Amino acid sequence: MDYEIPEEVKIIVNTTRDFVRRELDPIAESVEIQGRIPTDIVVKMKELGYFGLRIPEIFGGGGLSTLGYVMVLEELSKPHKAFWSLIY
Repeated sequence: MDYEIPEEVKIIVNTTRDFVRRELDPIAESVEIQGRIPTDIVVKMKELGYFGLRIPEIFGGGGLSTLGYVMVLEELSKPHKAFWSLIY
């Protein structure tokens, strides 16, 4: 059995990590206080494909494996649980 993380999973996890640092970390406290995620962030997440990660590619989704999905959720949950709950 192969236990290597596939390259495409590494790429999306690194992309997500960068997105979290750049876009989500700076607003995590205000999300906590206000109890809402700014619309522009939701739009960016949609444009990046975060709302269709597990949908098969033939239907327009990302076709991400379970491993990749869990790793992306882990990155999105680091600043605040509300971010990963958007796509869960």
